[in-house]
Amino acid sequence: MAIKLIVLDLDGTLLKSRWKIHPKNLIAIQKAYQKNIKVIIATGRAPSSTIDIAKACLMHEKTGHIICYNGGNILDITNDNRLDILYEKSLTKEQIQTIVKFANKNNLAMWGYSTDNKTGLINRRSLKVKIMENFNNLPTKQIDENTDEGMYKILLFCKKKKQVNPILEQLNTIKNLELATSSHSVIEINPIGINKAAAVQFLCKKWNITPDQVLACGDGMNDYKLIKWAKYGIAMQNAHPNLKEIAYDVTSKNTCGGVAKAIDKYVFPKSEFE
Repeated sequence: MAIKLIVLDLDGTLLKSRWKIHPKNLIAIQKAYQKNIKVIIATGRAPSSTIDIAKACLMHEKTGHIICYNGGNILDITNDNRLDILYEKSLTKEQIQTIVKFANKNNLAMWGYSTDNKTGLINRRSLKVKIMENFNNLPTKQIDENTDEGMYKILLFCKKKKQVNPILEQLNTIKNLELATSSHSVIEINPIGINKAAAVQFLCKKWNITPDQVLACGDGMNDYKLIKWAKYGIAMQNAHPNLKEIAYDVTSKNTCGGVAKAIDKYVFPKSEFE
């Protein structure tokens, strides 16, 4: 069955560096649009660090959709004057307070994406928090375990890679959390049921698209459920080994235009991107 939707992760996938889209990928996306194939971004990022990239490649016939916070926000970015939130789900007050307490007890720096979409919420200053502050271009507010702030998603920064699995095991005792890992020993925390696969399914239902009509590309474990759900779930060569194991196929690295090669292979009969 012909592909009707292409879903792309950003970091380590569509992007060749933190802010740069690989030029081959741009060409491939434009070719997909010419065949009336929908293209969306599904990322763990906030809207503030996603929209400009999305508008550089997704605005086809004045439409565009992005999935942020791993599915905590599903947005229509067609209107330049506002964000149209099609779906949103945040962590509960009790979950947030428990996670902040857990982070403090285990000496972990944290970053919370506020539901105002304008603030980074932290438990303490650290180098990784400073990096996130610069990356997201957001002001920060320090909170404690009694906070009433709302959050879509929380990041916990492990100091060493070997900390990740023990911390995940402890977090699994907290009910109704969706946990994933990303690069640099970061643990991503969302409400249960919030993941990229569920978010894409929300849009597919709206557009009457089935899994066998979806091509999805990703590199991290927050892409795992999406890559497993889509018929054409493609892992990047630079992807996590566990993601490669369940992927339909493995394309080349993000720095080599792997997204374009995947689109070329599964959407077009002949290569036009070499």
